[in-house]
Amino acid sequence: MRCLREWSMSRVEVVVDRVSPTAGDERFIEWLEGWLRVRYVVDAYLRHNGTEVVFVMQKDMFRLFVEMYRVVEYMRWKLKSKASVAVCSDDGECIDMSDTDYVVFTSKYKIKKLVKAVNIIKKLVKDNYVSGVTVETWFGRTILNIGCYDVLLYTDEVVALSGILLDKLYNVTSLEILRDARDYVYSVFNPIDFNSTVVDLEVEEDDDAFISIRLDGCEKGFTYEEVLKLAYKLLVAAVNDLIDVKMIVERDYGIE
Repeated sequence: MRCLREWSMSRVEVVVDRVSPTAGDERFIEWLEGWLRVRYVVDAYLRHNGTEVVFVMQKDMFRLFVEMYRVVEYMRWKLKSKASVAVCSDDGECIDMSDTDYVVFTSKYKIKKLVKAVNIIKKLVKDNYVSGVTVETWFGRTILNIGCYDVLLYTDEVVALSGILLDKLYNVTSLEILRDARDYVYSVFNPIDFNSTVVDLEVEEDDDAFISIRLDGCEKGFTYEEVLKLAYKLLVAAVNDLIDVKMIVERDYGIE
């Protein structure tokens, strides 16, 4: 019965703190209102002398949280906003989306599958250096820059992105070893599971043996070798992060 209650439709509020708002806070609030109105019938009002903006709709609090938490974190980061955000039910229960750590935690079995993919690609590349590309990963998140600006991704999205790159390479080269590596990746985190990803991603084949990657508006062409190195670079970073997260979660929470 608890599950039925949690997933039932009810009045829910998304509350944004705007005490001494910065320019980034105001841009974030404008973005959030637009994001919500595109998807739901929303009422909005100010309360507590304008220090809070409240968006009201009919939705289950937990379902709305699942739909929002990644994109809210990303846009707060992108717009450099410190505004607190919470989603609250009509009976006073709230989830603070700005003061909670969300990490990608997976099993040792799935990590081993990703390691197999890493080992396959390792046989094909001498290193993972790609000019202009940086990957910085920490506790479930990755800052990826393919040559324009930083983009924030979750580790599962990084894994899925590496799978997309491997899939594109397999399509243009027909190398079965790339298909095998892709299949290992997709068996863990498949891109079809990330339809609500916060970043805009397109991977297309160009002429002259180039593959074009457009990530959150930044578009850059890479050679097949560079794409393979990028897939390898992303996978290595993601596997190391998944292992670190697993160790910390097991140590701190006793979850295996």
